[in-house]
Amino acid sequence: MKTLTIITGASKGLGFELTRQSLKAGDTVVTMERRPSKALVEEADKIGCNFIQFTADLLDRKGAVELLMWLLSDKEYAEHDRLILINNAGVLGPVGPIENASPQVAVDCIRVNFEIPVLLTQAFLNETRSWKGERRVMNISSGAGRKSVPGWAMYCSTKAALDRFTAVTAEDQLGKPNPARLSAVAPGVVNTGMQGSIRASSK
Repeated sequence: MKTLTIITGASKGLGFELTRQSLKAGDTVVTMERRPSKALVEEADKIGCNFIQFTADLLDRKGAVELLMWLLSDKEYAEHDRLILINNAGVLGPVGPIENASPQVAVDCIRVNFEIPVLLTQAFLNETRSWKGERRVMNISSGAGRKSVPGWAMYCSTKAALDRFTAVTAEDQLGKPNPARLSAVAPGVVNTGMQGSIRASSK
């Protein structure tokens, strides 16, 4: 089965590992992140995977969406048997009472954690609606989206919004020709750079 996988935030942490595990001979893996990874390039070459990295700033809403639409305009990808979009990129955002946070940091958290996944999912579903391959969208959520954590107002709320968006959009796909399957996955505590920042925070 020939697969096209598109992953955001692949340069480190969970995104890096998701990308590494997606590298398979004959498949195509495309990543969008701020810092390309030489290690992933070398591994893809050994495996025989068509691996493409795009340097992208996900705070640039227009640029990120246009990049995905341009990528999916290549009709060669429409011949793949399976198409996967993984919205992995995320930020912890401001930590502490929201009144102490700068408006810009709060806005950036909304954009990366919620707005960009929504717009990339929208573009993916629209651009591939006539494709015959199996279509999947996986949004990386968090347990923090399902409970209240003091000091994490923006992170909890954006992940909760992403959960609800994913669930409703999955329902909206039912009954469509070749409906896409959507899931919001909370991977649990993973030893990433974000976890390091959390542990370094004061009570």
